[in-house]
Amino acid sequence: MSEQPPPARAQGGFRGATAPAYPRTADPVTAEPDPLRPIMFVHVPRTGGTTVKRALQLVFGTQRTLLDVQTFDTGDVDLGGYALIEGHRLASFYRRAFGDDWSSNGFVLLRDPVARVVSQARHMRALPHHRDHLIAVDRTRGLRAERSFTVRAGELP
Repeated sequence: MSEQPPPARAQGGFRGATAPAYPRTADPVTAEPDPLRPIMFVHVPRTGGTTVKRALQLVFGTQRTLLDVQTFDTGDVDLGGYALIEGHRLASFYRRAFGDDWSSNGFVLLRDPVARVVSQARHMRALPHHRDHLIAVDRTRGLRAERSFTVRAGELP
């Protein structure tokens, strides 16, 4: 039985590293990142994004980061002057500001959907000033918090 040769390697990649010469058809982002544009972080709530945005702010500095972009009127602001833009905004916001290929500089963190919803419900219940606090309390009324959102190992069938 003969050994298969390793896949051919192409030049390029991160910091000049080589990468397998596989087609990139599975990658929904077809363009390479543009170093002249900011990194765009689409922050989905309850996915660990606050930790990431704070770490990136340490890397780029407070003067070069626009965090929580949803809280600002950005109509007359040159967003291209930032190194990082983060916030709870839809992709359409970034598309309008940077064009159809904005996603080559964009990223998002995802989390297991059930764990995210549980986390969101706990968050809303714990904060009386949250806009959806009463809804969360009403929909989980009569459920003990520890039993409504978790299954203990001893209770599994």
